[in-house]
Amino acid sequence: MAKACVWRLTAAALAAVWLCLVTNVAAAFEGAGQPSGGRERFVRIGVLAFRRPDQTLARWAPTARYLSEAIAGHRFEMIPMNYPELNQAVADQQIDFLLTNTGHYVELEARYGIARIATLVKLIDGQPVRVFGGVLFTRADRRDIRNIHDLAGKRFLAVDKSSLGGFLVAWEQFKLHGMDPFADFELVFNGMPHDEVVFRVLRGEFDAGTVRTGVLEQLAGEGAIDLSAVRIIDPKEHPRFPYLHSTNLYPEWPFSRMPHTDDELVKEVTVALLALNHDHPAARAGGYDRWAPPLDYQPVHELMRFLGTGPYAGVRAFSLTDVLRRYWPAMLLGLASLLLAIGIFLHIVRLNRKLRQAESRLHGVFDSSIPICFIDRERRIIMANAAYQRAFGPDGEEGSPLPVCQEPRNGSAARQNERCVMQRILDGASEVTYEFSHRTATGERRYFLVAARPLRDDRGKLAGIVECFQDITDRKMSEMERDKLLAELQEALAKVKTLSGFLPICASCKKIRDDQGYWRQIEEYIRKHSEAEFSHSICPDCAKKLYPELDLYKE
Repeated sequence: MAKACVWRLTAAALAAVWLCLVTNVAAAFEGAGQPSGGRERFVRIGVLAFRRPDQTLARWAPTARYLSEAIAGHRFEMIPMNYPELNQAVADQQIDFLLTNTGHYVELEARYGIARIATLVKLIDGQPVRVFGGVLFTRADRRDIRNIHDLAGKRFLAVDKSSLGGFLVAWEQFKLHGMDPFADFELVFNGMPHDEVVFRVLRGEFDAGTVRTGVLEQLAGEGAIDLSAVRIIDPKEHPRFPYLHSTNLYPEWPFSRMPHTDDELVKEVTVALLALNHDHPAARAGGYDRWAPPLDYQPVHELMRFLGTGPYAGVRAFSLTDVLRRYWPAMLLGLASLLLAIGIFLHIVRLNRKLRQAESRLHGVFDSSIPICFIDRERRIIMANAAYQRAFGPDGEEGSPLPVCQEPRNGSAARQNERCVMQRILDGASEVTYEFSHRTATGERRYFLVAARPLRDDRGKLAGIVECFQDITDRKMSEMERDKLLAELQEALAKVKTLSGFLPICASCKKIRDDQGYWRQIEEYIRKHSEAEFSHSICPDCAKKLYPELDLYKE
């Protein structure tokens, strides 16, 4: 334990000295603005040293040399740092670019506005890999630790609370399994490098631990550990990921720019990184395949939001009780608005139903054989059914000006007067009836009994009239025929002559004296003063008296 502490203090001191030296060298070489007069501009790249600083420098210095060669007039330098040093360097604008793990990048992005320009694509056993995660492990001889739940009550070692591969992805697994790493077991953070976490667990100082994926394989490849002495807790498998892992996988490290970095330099660095080939010495030294356009780091944001850490620290999920307590006035107003909207919707539904029923009735009326028309206050037909148009022809077309006065209905002589239907309804009549005749195109005259009623709008204001036409031609013809017969009868009766007063008649010969004093035969007088005609015969009494022998009238 003491040796480990001494080693960490020594490493920190060396890193601080290294940063101081680099800063001084940079001040000596850096010129203001663009390089001029043969002087190089010094560009500082901070890199997270998740292993020892010398190992980190050996891995990334060739990439800095590549950028110095690719971009004229600039010297790039990699500066290994731990988390606090990187945070301070970004805050004080001591570096121009940053190469750190994904979780750390998301924190600095939210806090300082740094921006990724490329994503690292590692090369593992000849296979390009763009993601990484974490591995939970213990000693192979620990039979009491088989799965993640066996860690309850144990001592657990991690790198740092903000390290994505060194703790956050493991924390996600704990939470998904219903465990709280800060309460269910003894949690200790060792700090960088990851190697030390592995060594301390294998020495038995801790029951289990977690490191970034690839660390176990790298230590085994260097001969520092025996991989068979390690048991992976709840191992996962991914077809395109070759490292041992126990967690979900997230995008690899981003190469980021600082807000103050020159845009032109950023563009040149981006082009140079994307052009770097996998067989270049810098790529081989860094153990990567290439640099790719930046990936989507939203999954890391979702992870930190799920854990309530990083930029989402202190942002806890609201419970339903919290929501009700904080937003009840707005929710009550929203509920009232919703109920009002539902009420309005139901009212509209009822109105639409009534409208459809009214339209159905209207269509029923319009489909009838009775001519119907609607007329506005300017005496224009605004609507007429097919029966109306069949009955009255072109004059029945919608929109045609058609007077609604009683007589005449058509023609320019029509005028508003006391007999006008519209005027009578305007004066308050609830119904006006009148007869109307019309000659069809074939010359036939048809007769109609018209019933006119007020037509009002939705506010009750008189908008016009509606007229219904009942064909009474047959009745009218019967009435006319009757009237004709009556006239003929009256004419006939007028021609009938009647006899009245005292008529002088002979008591013997039965002659009648006329107005001129002449005695005339009764037949002649009656024929002259009436329409009667005579035919001669003999009555029974005279027949017995004059012709007794003939016996003309037998009993």
